[in-house]
Amino acid sequence: MKILTVLAGSLQAAIVDIRPESPTFLSHLLFLFPVGDRSSLLVPEGCATGFLTLAEDTIVHYQMSDYYQPERYAGFRYDDPLIGVNWFTEPLFLSDRDRGYVDLDPETL
Repeated sequence: MKILTVLAGSLQAAIVDIRPESPTFLSHLLFLFPVGDRSSLLVPEGCATGFLTLAEDTIVHYQMSDYYQPERYAGFRYDDPLIGVNWFTEPLFLSDRDRGYVDLDPETL
């Protein structure tokens, strides 16, 4: 489980169901946190989280229910066509890790 809270700025968050047994596998929901909205979002186990900052100096508190284990970390491209997230804009900056992901292969899921 994860809890995402925007402490300052603005954010678009995408939550993707990555549970293979789920009827909503690989579907996603989008959430907008406008400036001043300090709501929290509870993300259930088995769901991936991606977000795009929409304002400078955005601060996000991201709490996970387990210790971070880098060897277990995996991901997929923000623009993966299999998932089809409709981001408000193209990101200006991507981490090297995020830039290195390849599109998901439906044959291997």
